[in-house]
Amino acid sequence: MADFDATVRDPADPQRLKPEFDSGDHLHPGDRGFAAMARTVRV
Repeated sequence: MADFDATVRDPADPQRLKPEFDSGDHLHPGDRGFAAMARTVRV
């Protein structure tokens, strides 16, 4: 199972996305966030 939250969560502020993965709305991941999430999936 992939833990997407752990992948994109900011360890300094667990209620937020890591800035490099934030799409700008502080709620949804951007392209870099989705790419990081995809890398967590084993195929």
